[in-house]
Amino acid sequence: MLQYLLERQKEDTSDLLNQLIETFQETVSLYQKLMFDILQGGTSGWDYLFRPLDKEQYPAIIKVMQEMKLSESESVNIVEKILAVKKYL
Repeated sequence: MLQYLLERQKEDTSDLLNQLIETFQETVSLYQKLMFDILQGGTSGWDYLFRPLDKEQYPAIIKVMQEMKLSESESVNIVEKILAVKKYL
């Protein structure tokens, strides 16, 4: 989705699209932090998702998941604003 938005930005430089890209970049960054830093996953499959978690990881996982939820909610709010504007064009 982020790649698509970055492509759209070449044609549409609106403030709302720029805000949406920023929130998607934040979400992607948080997802990468969760998958690679905390869960120590790789790109060669999903096996690491089936390993038991160390209970010490729980607070970090919860924190990142909460941040991702906020970021994704902000993205949805921006999309709703974009749709409202486009409706009247």
